Amino acid sequence: MKDNVLQRLDKLGLPDEALIQFMKLYDASKKVSFGKIGPRQDGYLCGDLKLPRCTSILQMDGSKAGALMEWAKREVAKKVYDELEKKLKEGKVIGADDVDEACALGLADPDKQKNDAADKGTGVHDNIENYLMGYQYTQDEPLERFKGAFAQANVICVATEIPLVWYDVRGHGFGGRMDLLLYDLKRKEWFIGDNKTSRSVHESYGCQVAAYKAAIEQMTDYEMSVTGGMLFHIPDLNSLNNKQKIEYDKRGSLVQLKNLEEAFDHYRLLLELYYKRNNKYF
Repeated sequence: MKDNVLQRLDKLGLPDEALIQFMKLYDASKKVSFGKIGPRQDGYLCGDLKLPRCTSILQMDGSKAGALMEWAKREVAKKVYDELEKKLKEGKVIGADDVDEACALGLADPDKQKNDAADKGTGVHDNIENYLMGYQYTQDEPLERFKGAFAQANVICVATEIPLVWYDVRGHGFGGRMDLLLYDLKRKEWFIGDNKTSRSVHESYGCQVAAYKAAIEQMTDYEMSVTGGMLFHIPDLNSLNNKQKIEYDKRGSLVQLKNLEEAFDHYRLLLELYYKRNNKYF
């Protein structure tokens, strides 16, 4: 496996110093695995450590949960309204059973939308990875947008889907899987790339990339320094509302992340909250 990685890296033209840095990260990542860290929770295993997912820490930020709840309530109400309106247009008399049916469909609709979006997002992620790694891929519209943004970024993709962990002296930390490890050959700098298919760009994405930056630097004994992060935002254009479409057209598919040190300070606060909330007090 290592020989195949080295062979591919040689073709990319990485300078020797960058190659040594990457191989230190690559070797460290091989000690990380994904598995059960509790009766009802999956996470990352590294030696004796059992670490939660990076995204589980981000869920400690209640603002995101509140926004998700508001979205779900709107979707339930809209589905119930649409179902009852459809029956009225068909000339039917609406009874209690019709209301019960419409409510059941309404309650199921947010989960269906969420799962459908996740499936589409996974497909876009996999296709981008196949394209970058030289595997078989589908030449579709989302990939065209990614290719344009990637060319704009002016970097090369060194590796994809690298497992990462970070932890402090107490063994409190997190694990995650980085979408893209990028390198700027001209500036000789490392960047983290993250593919997102959500309708909007959220503040939490900066915290996630900042966490990955901290993990990379710790795993390489700070021999590898990450300059910044890049989001490749490839949403389903047909799913965007007017405000989201305006934001996307203004921002584009390439989003340069800033203030990652400050973002990691924010992430550390959420990490502390996670471990305090998950301690057993009785």
